[in-house]
Amino acid sequence: MLQEQRHHMIESFLKQQKAVKASELATLLDVSIDTIRRDFEVLEKNGIIKKVHGGAILKQKKILLLINFITIEKLKIWRKSKRLL
Repeated sequence: MLQEQRHHMIESFLKQQKAVKASELATLLDVSIDTIRRDFEVLEKNGIIKKVHGGAILKQKKILLLINFITIEKLKIWRKSKRLL
């Protein structure tokens, strides 16, 4: 399996599971844990994942965080305006 294919599969798996262990991915993709660790390095450098002890989590995009913040602020404004009515 090519490195790009593994990266795509790791990213897809993380979108479904939110977190994954390196050993679990190694078994699933039939590669060594060292290969998965190298893949994690590349994916983290590209801003796709965040490495955690023994595995990785999907890194939230900054735009999604901004959208969530804006939504929360709009909700606060709506609640305040509702109280004023």
